[in-house]
Amino acid sequence: MGRYDISLKAVLKRGNSRILGALGMPGAYRELSPEFPSMRKRTADFLAVVKQPRKRPLLAHVELQTSPDTTMTDRMLRYSADIRIWASSQNDLMGLSVHQTILYVGTRSWKPRGPIDEQNLWFKPDFVDARDIDPEPLLASENLGDVTFAVLCRDGNRPHVIKKVLERIVAAPAADRPDGVAMLSVFSDLRHIGAFVQAEMDKMGISVDLEDSTLVRPIIDRARRETAVELIIRSLRARFAGQVPDDLPQQLEQLSMEALQEAFDRSTMATSVVDILAAIAPRSIGPKL
Repeated sequence: MGRYDISLKAVLKRGNSRILGALGMPGAYRELSPEFPSMRKRTADFLAVVKQPRKRPLLAHVELQTSPDTTMTDRMLRYSADIRIWASSQNDLMGLSVHQTILYVGTRSWKPRGPIDEQNLWFKPDFVDARDIDPEPLLASENLGDVTFAVLCRDGNRPHVIKKVLERIVAAPAADRPDGVAMLSVFSDLRHIGAFVQAEMDKMGISVDLEDSTLVRPIIDRARRETAVELIIRSLRARFAGQVPDDLPQQLEQLSMEALQEAFDRSTMATSVVDILAAIAPRSIGPKL
C-alpha cells in the first residue's frame, strides 16, 4: 500500500478518531500493538480495544484496502486466529470478542467473496466501502485525520466537502497543518481529485512545507540516507574496484546522518577504501535521523 498505508493508518493512530464509530464500533479506544506471535510474523493495520457504551469492550481489528484482493477473507481468518490466541494470553483482553472490518478505500467496484462456510466453520468479516460512510461526523471531529479522510467518503469529491476540509486545515494549529495537507494529498490521489484540491488550496492561499510533516519527513530522511549510502558505495567501487567490503553498505546505514554526510565528503577525497573504514570504524553509532 506504500504511502497510502502510512496516511490511512495515521488517521486511526492519532487518537479520538470517529472512523471506528462509522464502522459500527463507537466508544473510546486504546490502540494495541499490531504485532503478535504466530507461526509467521504478521502485522495488522490497526488493532485496538474499544470501550463501548453500555456494552462489554471488544477488540477492533481493521484492515485497509486500496484495491480488490481475492485472498482477503482467508487473510482475515488467519488474523482472527492470531488475535484470539494472543488476546487469551493478556489478562485485560482475555475473552473479548474480535470485531474485524475490511475498510475499502479504492475506486474499483469490489466486495469480498461470500463467507467461508465449511464443516464446523462459518466466517465472514465485516466489509465497509468508505464511499458509503457519512462524511459529516468526520468533518466535525477534533482529529484532523478524520477531517481529511472525509474526502474518501460519500460525496467526498464534492466541492463543498473539499472546502470544509481545507477550512478545517487552515483553522488547525500551525504545527498540525503539514500533516493535514500530507494526508489530504494522499487521499485526494486515491479519489483522483488532486488537481482540484490543489487549485482550491491556491485560491485560499494555503502554503505548507511538507518536509515539516511527521508523516512525510521520515520518508524524505530515509530517501536521503539511501541516496547518500548509494553514492558513497558507487564512488568507491568505481575508484577501488574489488576492494570495497560487502558489508560496507550495512556499516554506513548505522551511522547518524551527520556522520554519513562526513563519510560522503571523505569518499570524494579518499586515496583508498581504508580511509573510509578508518573513519567509520571507531565512531560510536549515532541515532538515525
